[in-house]
Amino acid sequence: MILVKNLKIHSEDDLSLRLDIPSLEFEKNKVNILLGPNGGGKSTLLDCLSLNLPLDGPGREGQIFIEDRELSKYSYHDLSLKMSYIPQQLDWNHSFKVEDILNFSVFPRSQKNELTNIDRKQLDEICELLEIQKFRNRLFSHLSGGEQKRVSIACSLFQGTDYILIDEPFAALDPIYKKKVAKVVIDWQKKYQTTFILCVHELNLASLMGDRFLSLKEGQLVKESSRLTKEDLSSLFETPFEIFSKGEDQIFFAYSKGDLHE
Repeated sequence: MILVKNLKIHSEDDLSLRLDIPSLEFEKNKVNILLGPNGGGKSTLLDCLSLNLPLDGPGREGQIFIEDRELSKYSYHDLSLKMSYIPQQLDWNHSFKVEDILNFSVFPRSQKNELTNIDRKQLDEICELLEIQKFRNRLFSHLSGGEQKRVSIACSLFQGTDYILIDEPFAALDPIYKKKVAKVVIDWQKKYQTTFILCVHELNLASLMGDRFLSLKEGQLVKESSRLTKEDLSSLFETPFEIFSKGEDQIFFAYSKGDLHE
């Protein structure tokens, strides 16, 4: 479980309040989905959870607990054994091959900074799942945006942590790979009881894969639910949503051809 208490993050530019969350709990062994408009505070929250934005900096206050231990008590190494985080923008050394980047993911839990036979087998399985095996020997910088995204997700899985945070896991992916990545997340969570915290703008995929939805708007948590509704989405994004239902499946529409050509 991850618990957030009295979190306040002020902008370094104009000291405006970017996040103001009195209390928030991320349930363990669930797929937690962060939703909300651009600039709502989702990425900032993930940065706080991952120590990318430590709370002891200026204009920041609050407490975050991971399984009853305060986040500030974790070293970066200790946290890397508990949590993996893939930010929205990848700032990785592009001179490395994909294979090197994948291997780096196991170092926090490796005794001798090298892969065991079990590690190699699992890595092969992950690469098969995400269909990245064919370019493992290529430079990361030579991959397309969608290929880089799948490599980054493979790294997060291979790190072997209890918590996996990914900011926009479906960005740059085509429809086929969006579906495949969503299935990989669902299957991984069921097999390993991993807790996922995902910032997602693909609302239809979110509705199909999420166990819990947390909506952020203007830096505040405005809704927690176990199911998306068109009313909640319309309020969150300030635009009318329509819904098409087939059995338990739901498809949300925020605009039509008429909206674009009127």
